[in-house]
Amino acid sequence: MYKEKLIGFIEKVLMDELSASIYYAKASNELTGLGSQEVAEELKSHSEEEYEHFNQIMEFASNHGLLTSVNIHLDMSVVNYPELSNANAVMRKVQELEKSAIRDYKCMSMRAMLHKDIETAMFFREIMKDEIEHFNDLSFVNGDKLEVNNME
Repeated sequence: MYKEKLIGFIEKVLMDELSASIYYAKASNELTGLGSQEVAEELKSHSEEEYEHFNQIMEFASNHGLLTSVNIHLDMSVVNYPELSNANAVMRKVQELEKSAIRDYKCMSMRAMLHKDIETAMFFREIMKDEIEHFNDLSFVNGDKLEVNNME
């Protein structure tokens, strides 16, 4: 039962990471207006980091025999978010995506700990910490910050 949940989770976060990477890259290219250059540069960097998470998760899953094939369905509602030119709307969406990822990684890390799967728990905890850092990197827009200790 745990392995099936883990595989389902991995499939979900692979889709989420790839969708976020594409969305951030697209938004960074289309943002306009006051202060948007700083936001665009941050999003471009985050796009690359989300794609790196995708690759890390693929490698982890492959090395642990968790995925023999991957069928990823991109969430087009995320990728085609309508307000790409509005920096504030983009940042609200980005922070929403990051919070969702943080919750998902925290949940799976805790589930792995309950099953005494320390390696998996630590792997997802490290990605969760990256996502918290992403969220906080973008806090210059609205001042929201998350503390790593509050999420562990």
